[in-house]
Amino acid sequence: MELKNSEMLIEVDEQTGATSGIYALNDAYKMNWVLENSDWGLIEGFRTESVTKEGNIITVAAVHKSMMLSVKIEKEMTDEGYFETYHMTNCGHAEFFLTKEKIGIPVPYACNYSDMSKVMNESCVNHVWCGGDSAWLYSVKANGEKPYLVMTTLEGAIDDYSIKYDISRTLNGSYYRGAIILLPREQVLAPNETVIYRFLYRFCDERPEFAPVTEKGTIRLSADKYTVEKNEEITFSLECSDEIDTISICLGDEELPVYEEDGTIKCRVSFVTLGEKEIIAKVNGKKTRAFVKVSEPVSEILEKRAHFIAEKQQYHCAGSPIDGAYLIYDNETKSCYYEAGDNDHNAGRERVGLGVVVCKALQEKYDESLMSSLKKHRAFIERELFDEETATVYGDVGRRSDSVRIFNYPWLSTYYLEWYCLTKERKCIENAARIILHFFELANMTNSAQCIEAVRIYSALKEEEFNELAEEFLAKFLKYVENLDGARGISSPSGHMECSWCSEIPASILCYCAQAYILSLDERYLNQAEAYDKMSQAFFAYQPDFHVNCIPVRYWDNFWFGKYACYGDVFPQYWSALTGWAYAWYDKARNTQEHACVIERNLSGNLCVYNEDGSAYNNYLYPYKVELYSSVPGAEKKYLKPQKDYGKRYDAWSNDQDWALYYASQFLM
Repeated sequence: MELKNSEMLIEVDEQTGATSGIYALNDAYKMNWVLENSDWGLIEGFRTESVTKEGNIITVAAVHKSMMLSVKIEKEMTDEGYFETYHMTNCGHAEFFLTKEKIGIPVPYACNYSDMSKVMNESCVNHVWCGGDSAWLYSVKANGEKPYLVMTTLEGAIDDYSIKYDISRTLNGSYYRGAIILLPREQVLAPNETVIYRFLYRFCDERPEFAPVTEKGTIRLSADKYTVEKNEEITFSLECSDEIDTISICLGDEELPVYEEDGTIKCRVSFVTLGEKEIIAKVNGKKTRAFVKVSEPVSEILEKRAHFIAEKQQYHCAGSPIDGAYLIYDNETKSCYYEAGDNDHNAGRERVGLGVVVCKALQEKYDESLMSSLKKHRAFIERELFDEETATVYGDVGRRSDSVRIFNYPWLSTYYLEWYCLTKERKCIENAARIILHFFELANMTNSAQCIEAVRIYSALKEEEFNELAEEFLAKFLKYVENLDGARGISSPSGHMECSWCSEIPASILCYCAQAYILSLDERYLNQAEAYDKMSQAFFAYQPDFHVNCIPVRYWDNFWFGKYACYGDVFPQYWSALTGWAYAWYDKARNTQEHACVIERNLSGNLCVYNEDGSAYNNYLYPYKVELYSSVPGAEKKYLKPQKDYGKRYDAWSNDQDWALYYASQFLM
């Protein structure tokens, strides 16, 4: 069955009533924004009884016998767009308690990157905001091109979302995000009572965070900042499409004073205590919210974190191969953790970032105990992880040849760069450059990686009169950037070797194009950067929540870096800070502050994982629940097995998040 207007085409399965296709009619690639072979709109446990069409309306009737619920779904096409309306009725003789565990509306978008040949034009990145009576979905092609597919909630409150992950769809956890399940506000339905959820889908060129609030009954709450310091004043703005009868904006039990400015209701507020704050806005009986984090200054976070690393996360055992290493810290057991081998729990790889942060803290405020700790860490690095003769970087102790991983190289290069900034030791900047040159060889000049600080390394080489090395470094870096652009960052086979198309790939290439321009003043590099700007912007949105505002989508990292090894959306996860890093260099190259808001919100949002005592968490699992299952028996894989995990929590391990603090200390201090 089909519904159609001048801009979009909707396909509905005539047997099940599931929405099986959403297409933009002017799309040359004819992308289907609905995940293939999925159950869009079919609430789990309901059996479809009929699917009928009359004019521009398709009606689906379904029942859930054990819960004694019925649902009538009206799918209607008008010139305005595509409407889905769910009428859910309690058919029982007693109250029905509607909870997040019982009811969820699946909206499985085409967020599957398993076929890399189709990613750019036939896959999308999806953004979610479940703010109660203000809820929306914003989906954009992976290449960042318009139009966007935007869903606006017109009736009914959506308070949260879960993820259902069909492991049979992918070989790798990073290739497939899973299906979004919208979770209505919990409530009690009396016998024969009906609750209605009405959604409008349309293709447009505006993000929902900035488009005019025009749909009847819709509201929007936003702030000018989402991470603030104590006593720092911020402004909230509340927009409404209807005439306002009643209104309130509250912090806990305190109702805040409001005023009107240019047709928008506003209020100013500051906070006297640290922590996470929820702001509740109510308009004409409708309710939405925003989340703000009151944080310490970045300089204080950096200092406390460095001392915590030195005092709590450094291993001391004379004669041990990990003597001097900075290790994972378990906030539940209050102890360090180490796992030997080339993995994400060892003493090398991304854990080098702990040393980078200590080095950065010492540049800001010298402390003899920190310096002693850092020297011991460097001794560990040079004994176990780095061959200075060959500039080879190893993944874990013992300098094993089977643990050479190209992505480790820029991290250790940055370590030596910061050592140089701290001590002006010429050998350190020479190491930083030679490590990157070796990386170029191993990567065949085509594989993207994070954290190459080309401008800073080149400038230091020139300052120290390593002129020949500087020119070699510059020539090979420029060639590397040209090769990356030619491959579009998606070479053999995933473009990153360890994960599929993800935010760090376009962000890194954007950053390198910007640095290449600064070093060469060749306009070609800025022209190349424009495509990666679009791609990078596709990965983040502006939800009114410090966890997600300007934080790119990531959904596999907690499995590898977290204590409980679960998949699902992590907002934030430290590599999302690469977006702030990239735009800082992009703005510097163009001599502008165009992305100042993105940089500030991205980098400050990532700092929510730090505690007042200097301890930290690896990431925040954002959805209410993440459930892995297989629609194909026997499709389980080594790293993908059926499991269920609950979110809304920080992971217990402190593991690698310090790269985000490092970038925040560079650009926010």
